[in-house]
Amino acid sequence: MLSKTKLWDRIDKLVVEAGFKLFDLEMPTSNSKAFNIFITSKVKGEAVQIENCLKVNKAIKLEEDLYESLNEYSVQVSSPGVNRRLTREEHFSDAIGENVKIVIKYGDMAGQAFTGELVGFSEDSGEIKEEAGNIVSFNLSDLKSARVDFKF
Repeated sequence: MLSKTKLWDRIDKLVVEAGFKLFDLEMPTSNSKAFNIFITSKVKGEAVQIENCLKVNKAIKLEEDLYESLNEYSVQVSSPGVNRRLTREEHFSDAIGENVKIVIKYGDMAGQAFTGELVGFSEDSGEIKEEAGNIVSFNLSDLKSARVDFKF
């Protein structure tokens, strides 16, 4: 199988040509043969429909050499969901104004979780405003996990 970087480049091109944004790739593991491709709309807040996922899946199948390199895996195209994981800088930038939950892995706040509105993010660092009004600053490299905390 191609490296994640090479797969990202190839799949991103197909996703953009289909009219969407590549949000993330989830590589197969020893426990799972699933190769997950997460796409979002280019328009913030616009939902990805099943037809959109099928369109991207079909585009991948038409790229014979790419499809052959993924042939032993179950290729799944979907939306990342409303409680999507945040792993890349652009994920955080796109989530400004949304409620997020972060868990700190390193530093003085290791092991602590914070939830609140993501009020800013720039160059690997961000700020969350908790419900009580406290501002929590974080570095992307210090996070164990982060995701949107959508309230239904």
